Amino acid sequence: MAHVFHVEFGINDTPLTRALENGNYASAERIILDCVNPSCLDEGCYQRIPLHICLCGVDQDAERVTARNLYLARILIERGANINHRVPLFFGSEYLSPGKSCVQLLTDYYVDLTRTNGRYSQHLNENYGNWSSAVDVVVGMNKELLVSVEDILENVLDLIFIVLTNGGDPNIVDESRMTALHHVCMFSQDIRLLRLLCENGADLNAEDSHGNTPLLSLCDMATARMYDSFEDLSPCSEDSASSLIGPSAVNLQFLDYLIRMKDVDINHQNNVGRTALFHCMVRGDVEGASRLLHAGANPTLQGAVWETRKRKRDLSPLLAVFAGWPVQKKMIWVDPHHCITTATQPFAHLVDAGYFSRPEIEEELIYLMDTFLPELSHLRQHRSKLVHLLFGRTTCTLQQLAARQVFRQSLVDSTTSLQRILPVATFRQQFQPAELRQREVYEEYIGLVVNHTVLRALVSLLGLPTDTLLCLQVELLLQQLGLRLSAFFVERPEAGCALFDESDYPSSDYTVSEEGGDSDLEYW
Repeated sequence: MAHVFHVEFGINDTPLTRALENGNYASAERIILDCVNPSCLDEGCYQRIPLHICLCGVDQDAERVTARNLYLARILIERGANINHRVPLFFGSEYLSPGKSCVQLLTDYYVDLTRTNGRYSQHLNENYGNWSSAVDVVVGMNKELLVSVEDILENVLDLIFIVLTNGGDPNIVDESRMTALHHVCMFSQDIRLLRLLCENGADLNAEDSHGNTPLLSLCDMATARMYDSFEDLSPCSEDSASSLIGPSAVNLQFLDYLIRMKDVDINHQNNVGRTALFHCMVRGDVEGASRLLHAGANPTLQGAVWETRKRKRDLSPLLAVFAGWPVQKKMIWVDPHHCITTATQPFAHLVDAGYFSRPEIEEELIYLMDTFLPELSHLRQHRSKLVHLLFGRTTCTLQQLAARQVFRQSLVDSTTSLQRILPVATFRQQFQPAELRQREVYEEYIGLVVNHTVLRALVSLLGLPTDTLLCLQVELLLQQLGLRLSAFFVERPEAGCALFDESDYPSSDYTVSEEGGDSDLEYW
């Protein structure tokens, strides 16, 4: 149901707004102090009401940086200006955005000053990371000219506190239903405003238009993908695969603060079922995932990944790692076998600790085997050990680790053994080690050539113990399952981006997403 937004704005300048627009702050101060009717302090031409002019930092055409005057904003508030008053930018734009309140304007500025270097700013001024007092003039709460970022931050925090203690709404939402707390969690790297908002009534479980709470916004992998650089993992690059983890790590100071709050819903699922733990694991954030699990995050809650634009499948966080963008980036430069084998290894110590030893995850593995890999479904009799054999480190047996090396050396790095097993000359000629570095070739090889019969023959050929066959089958399961899941998309594909024909899969296995309309009022 659409939320109704009450639009209220004027169309005329006032002596106060003209004084503020012209930078005549002495006259503006006199008008404010002499005003006996507080409602007059909210009048202006559309969005250009006095509080907005004092706090926005740009002129009425949004072309020139202007001074922010925190002192005049403070006395406007003390004289009764409506601190929750929001005015659309111009007539008709109320269908696009409701305008911004004091809390939102101050939060935007604070976020711009404290965002991570290199991250995109969605606000008007995009270069506060290189702040200059000569360009960005700020008058402090006590009428002094502020000349350092730290002084500005302290004054902005003080003014936000005044706004909140005078009835300012910390949970006012923008056109995406995001609160100030959402914006701070997504973009800022300074925890002081997060604390201030939480201590003054901010809703820790407020949901934006995607169903994300501030905690989910903090951990959202879309943020990491949008703002992190694309590391080069080509053979000639100095970057390493491990470098993928660092830049996408969640702000641990923010995370620790939020998960300690007693009212926060650590297992909240957004519109596509994703939790904070799902986000952290898909973006490869080991430390963030570890802290969430220690705090009680449920590893069995499933979130959606996309097979095509209109087909999605729910996966638990551990299995969704294969669909994560760090794994998909590695697939471009690293051979598929190594990529699949190492995809979940950063989380192996959490598997060893028993966090993923859940009946629900065992059932999920069995279901995926029955659906995609029926030739390996006999492994269901070992269901209680599969999670550790596939994804563990210390809880994975030495025999399994040895079988993993045999699998790679005998079937991937070299196909000499395979040439002695396979009777068909075409197979012997087509699947050479160098060609197995190509995903398409490797998928065909693992899916069509390497099977139970080949593995049994390999055990006999190498004179291995007979129970090694089970370990090799588990390794084959890891490769086939990883290849299948790494073909999924964490983000919804654009039209025409599907890797597989939707008709190849039974519709009962998937959720079909209905594309909604684009009503301008949908977010209300």
